[in-house]
Amino acid sequence: MPGDMASVPGDIAAALGSAAAAPGGPWRAGAKVRLGQAAFLLHDPVTVETAPDRGHELRRARARQLTPVARDVWLIQAHSFRPTPGAGRALDDLAAQGLLMDRLRILPGLPRLIAAVPGAGSETLVVAFPAAGTLPEVMGAVPYPRHVLDLLWRGLPALCAALEALHARGFAHRALHEEGLLVTVDGRILPRDLGAAAFAGTGGDEPGPAADVHDLAALVYRAVTGIRPGSPPVPPGMLRPDAAELDDVLLPALDQDPSARPPLARLSRSLRHLAL
Repeated sequence: MPGDMASVPGDIAAALGSAAAAPGGPWRAGAKVRLGQAAFLLHDPVTVETAPDRGHELRRARARQLTPVARDVWLIQAHSFRPTPGAGRALDDLAAQGLLMDRLRILPGLPRLIAAVPGAGSETLVVAFPAAGTLPEVMGAVPYPRHVLDLLWRGLPALCAALEALHARGFAHRALHEEGLLVTVDGRILPRDLGAAAFAGTGGDEPGPAADVHDLAALVYRAVTGIRPGSPPVPPGMLRPDAAELDDVLLPALDQDPSARPPLARLSRSLRHLAL
């Protein structure tokens, strides 16, 4: 695992006071949280997903690390309230994601793990957050006007390259969505985390790169039309006449049969041509 975080200086500890929450305390925007010996100030968005049996929570938040250096980070925490099978899986899955993120840290475009912080009934990943905003923050509401679509076309090659690097090593993200994508100051679109790459698909999850092909095509479809693709999807050109060129690009990638979808490299080339 990456190196441990430095101790919290006395002035920061004093400033935190009673507002500082233990790792198992509630997460909300404005809360100050200790992880190991480091302190973080949570910002929006903060999301908390509670398991149906209320045995554990999965928490995600943008934060400002206060010590040992000031920097923006993305925090992901699995916290167990009691030892249930679901809680155990959640902790194991997040630990596995941390190991994979550290293993793939040399690959460009993929998220960089700063630290993995185990706790009593919790596992937390501290991930570097580049100078960026989420896709909705930067691009605005769907459907995107033509000038915003031009920004999307120019940013997607970086995302495709990151996903292809992941696929080349036998993994797939399998959880692409708008809030989980970052637009950097130079216009690149990158994944905020590794999604479900670290663990095998269960239930209705589709394993492998074909899932990423579908999710990427669905994301583009919604950006263009303003709605999610149905089954089967309406050709985007019927919903938006100036998007007819996307019919032959997106519809094969949205095929219900994963084996019928094109490889990511082909979808990437087609999307790249739109930026020319």
